[in-house]
Amino acid sequence: MYLTKLFVLVSAALGAVAQYDDFQFYSTENEPVAYAYARPNGGTPPPGFPIPEYHECADLPDHIAGNLRSLKFESHTRHCNLYKYKGCQRHVGGYGSGPGIFNMNRWTEDTRSVECYPKH
Repeated sequence: MYLTKLFVLVSAALGAVAQYDDFQFYSTENEPVAYAYARPNGGTPPPGFPIPEYHECADLPDHIAGNLRSLKFESHTRHCNLYKYKGCQRHVGGYGSGPGIFNMNRWTEDTRSVECYPKH
């Protein structure tokens, strides 16, 4: 009987540890995958616009749309495709190959929407 109670107690403790570990994994899921800036080198103000999800089109806000100067990739972001029109229409280029800040060239400064992809 005591052995059964001990087994139940140990199982409950291990389950709590596993659930806590999963919480740490899922809490980073809601962080932005990249940031778009209206200044070179990720300069502010105004603050960078967060690109919230992978594989989803993000329309840039008015103060950055048509004036994109840099993108900052978070650690798991591989690259972002840039589009001339909102709704990810008319591809104009892409930047990436890992985390860091990427400055735009004259062909991609008029970007109005962005779609990012993770590392595999």
